[in-house]
Amino acid sequence: MENLNDAVITTRFVLENNSTIVSVFRDEDGDWQFFGKEENISEEDAKVISLEEILRIDSTLKELLDINNGSHAHRENKEDNWVVERYEE
Repeated sequence: MENLNDAVITTRFVLENNSTIVSVFRDEDGDWQFFGKEENISEEDAKVISLEEILRIDSTLKELLDINNGSHAHRENKEDNWVVERYEE
């Protein structure tokens, strides 16, 4: 089980605009990134919150907690199922 206090990266769009999370990356080191549909995101848009906070924003993310490092999960909208794939950095 993941440590709910671990820091994760998301965007101000998810936090401030309630943008639906449609893309999740778990890098090779096990770090998490959660993104909405927005394109052209800059470093200034990045926000760091806890894993517990992101799970409160979207409870469907709980089903992704066991994906392997180096994986990417995506969906078109909140009603869709997550599709998990291995990615190359």
